[in-house]
Amino acid sequence: MAGVSQSETTWHDQRDKWAKIWFEKLSRFHGRKPQATWEFTADDVIAFLRDHLRRKTPGWKRLKIVHAGICDPLRGRRFTTNKTP
Repeated sequence: MAGVSQSETTWHDQRDKWAKIWFEKLSRFHGRKPQATWEFTADDVIAFLRDHLRRKTPGWKRLKIVHAGICDPLRGRRFTTNKTP
């Protein structure tokens, strides 16, 4: 049986860590206490990213924010959801 290599484990740990960090920053930006049950709309994330653009955050870092939201391994935490009518 093939195992997971040390480098893959480290990469996954880093991904998990940064997903949590960006989720908490997004929560604070919108004045919410970070909770695993929060779901943010696309508009919420766009406002957050536009603020980073205004503050001249490098493009690679903004992409990391988006990637963390898309690949969020922390089940129950989602950056983007569709608004229900």
